Amino acid sequence: MIIYFWFLYLLLFPFQIFSPGSLQVSDYIILIGVLINYKNIYKVSVYEKYPKMLLYFCLYSLFIGITFSLLNSDLIFIKNPINYFYCLLFLYFLITVSHKETFFKFTLFGILFSTIIQFLIFLKYGTNSDEIRMSLFFNNPNQLGFWALNYFLILILLKTQTIYINSKIIYVPLILCVLFIIISISQAAILSILLFIIYFIFIFLRKRIFLAFILLILVTLLSIKFYTNINNVVIVKNAIERVSDDQTNDDLDDNGLEGRNYLRLINYPKYLFFGSAEGLNSRFGNKDMNEVHSSFANLLFSYGIVGFIFFTIPYLYIISNKNLFTIVCFGIYLVFTLVHSTLRWPLFWAIPYLLFYIDKKRSYVWN
Repeated sequence: MIIYFWFLYLLLFPFQIFSPGSLQVSDYIILIGVLINYKNIYKVSVYEKYPKMLLYFCLYSLFIGITFSLLNSDLIFIKNPINYFYCLLFLYFLITVSHKETFFKFTLFGILFSTIIQFLIFLKYGTNSDEIRMSLFFNNPNQLGFWALNYFLILILLKTQTIYINSKIIYVPLILCVLFIIISISQAAILSILLFIIYFIFIFLRKRIFLAFILLILVTLLSIKFYTNINNVVIVKNAIERVSDDQTNDDLDDNGLEGRNYLRLINYPKYLFFGSAEGLNSRFGNKDMNEVHSSFANLLFSYGIVGFIFFTIPYLYIISNKNLFTIVCFGIYLVFTLVHSTLRWPLFWAIPYLLFYIDKKRSYVWN
């Protein structure tokens, strides 16, 4: 029964209908699942090393948050640490269901139905929209792109499981995920998906030199012939313009070290060891009230070297001594996090475990 909560989470995750930073429908589903499955959750918290190591980061983030809340008489500093505890609970829940025999199939069909529903919504409302960048039910287009990137990577991992997943239907959500990344026109997500595609082509063709040569000729000829027509497709045109032009209106003040607040690491070195906590960004000037636009840079600035070590050591532990395919996939996935903060996404905490768990049973064949 508990596996159905995971299915519903995957299905309903794109419906971000409440205000940003609030629990969404899919989050409530997971919390109910945690309550029902609390005995197994407890076992995971005791015996599984990866989430146990991340618990130290959660505790440290809460300590820093409480400290700055007392210093500034503002509870805003404990909001994100509480969210990190939820992400940890999500990871506990995922670990309990990932050992079910039906986990792979429920994951596949949860993503399949979720992407199809979003595609139908896009056909109904998105094709007639004047918006250049689509968000669907997400708070912003970058969230749509990151959601699709997460599902894309999970599907790739499922595709390696020929023992459990041997169905061509998996290509449907894979293609839809690429579509959602294109319509989000998220530069980071588009770059990530291009790197994935290049890597998979390399894997597929590395022992097929002649086939690779023929494919290269065909792609070149088709590109020349259909270049004009493809450029007239609005979605593709917008994606190409956004990737090639950094001076679009929504990006004009959002690129570079200063635009993404990386310079806070240099301008406020006193926070680098223990951290500045997250919240009340007016402390750092009135030009930009946003956080540092990078997962690990924000982690370093907000929780210092101490918090950075607490968070990254579990990551290094869980991906160490894995095959090249796993490491490269995770590295490409992290490209998105260089320019966006993803620490509050539960799936960001779960992806390394999925890499580790599925890798243990890997019978890798990309066919």
